[in-house]
Amino acid sequence: MKDRLRAALLALRKNPRRNRLRFYCMVTAKWHRLEVELARLRNQPPFEFRTLPGTVFQTALRQHRNAGDTHCRSLDRLHLAAMEELRVTRLMTHDEAQARAAEAAGFQVVFPGRK
Repeated sequence: MKDRLRAALLALRKNPRRNRLRFYCMVTAKWHRLEVELARLRNQPPFEFRTLPGTVFQTALRQHRNAGDTHCRSLDRLHLAAMEELRVTRLMTHDEAQARAAEAAGFQVVFPGRK
């Protein structure tokens, strides 16, 4: 699939008008396959999908104001705010910066593969 996608991107660069539809169809097909896979996994353990309250943005802003010198990227901050809103207490990550921000916000951090 990667080779076909790469070839479609190259063709799109060479002749954008002619190859746009081909590229669009290819990307759309891949997107639909991913949607089907997500739907299949949606209700299987250990995944649990829950509705996120609209107050997550206010929570993220409050966490940001209270973070002091701890830097946290926007999406990481939204993840931490979602964790707080959903009352999740533990974060599994490989990202050192996100881990520091999570610890500063009072979350327990787990690094996979480390003891």
